Amino acid sequence: MKTILRLAFLCAVLPFAFSCTKDKSDESGGQNGTAAVRINFVNMAGNDTLKFGTSYQTSLGEDITLQTFKYYISNISFRSASANSDIAAPETYHLVDQSNPSTYSFVLNMPAGELNQISFLLGVDSTKNVSGAQTGDLDPAKEMFWTWNSGYIMAKIEGTSSFSTEVQNAVTYHIGGFRTGENVTRRIVLNLTAGEQLNLVDNKTANIFIKADALKWFSGAHDLRIAEHPTVTTPGTLATSIADNYANMFNISAVNNP
Repeated sequence: MKTILRLAFLCAVLPFAFSCTKDKSDESGGQNGTAAVRINFVNMAGNDTLKFGTSYQTSLGEDITLQTFKYYISNISFRSASANSDIAAPETYHLVDQSNPSTYSFVLNMPAGELNQISFLLGVDSTKNVSGAQTGDLDPAKEMFWTWNSGYIMAKIEGTSSFSTEVQNAVTYHIGGFRTGENVTRRIVLNLTAGEQLNLVDNKTANIFIKADALKWFSGAHDLRIAEHPTVTTPGTLATSIADNYANMFNISAVNNP
């Protein structure tokens, strides 16, 4: 009986001992020893923050006014600065939608440490493409799923241009395709210099800001003239050419460590 009373007393005065220990996740909002990184996307049109309804000019001298800009981010990984090895993030399929500011950022729980590279897939991998319609950000209600083609639109631009020959000068690029010869997913690798490495600290959140320039869709690896191709909505050569271009639309603009 005395032993039981003594144990009860220890649990009362030493709340961090034995089975009386309080899980630190109750206080920190995450698992003990887990850091977090918030990935923030800032959509751009050249040097300007992207705004719908504003006319911009491509590097080929054509005007474009956007009303839709969406793209999938998935298969994220980081590189450890000390171990020089890759660390895969938890499975994430995230849709960045310019019309919805709540989609501009998301948080990943990661081990603490210094990271000098982030990489991700622009698009949705083949496994999810052949699995039919999904939920969450992969829900067809997001208007990024081709029911007729059984696959996802990896990235989408819609707008207008005086150079378009379509009705109401429409510009429509729905870029999809995951099969051999039609694959428009692209692995994006962004390196961090010594002065801007991510320093993940237990129970703290670091921030990385990544710019995405919509005007990069029209030039780079291939010149894409709206006057010649105002609409691209099926897998094929044109779609893969645009994918080669948009693979270069990302760059790191800032890192904020805790």
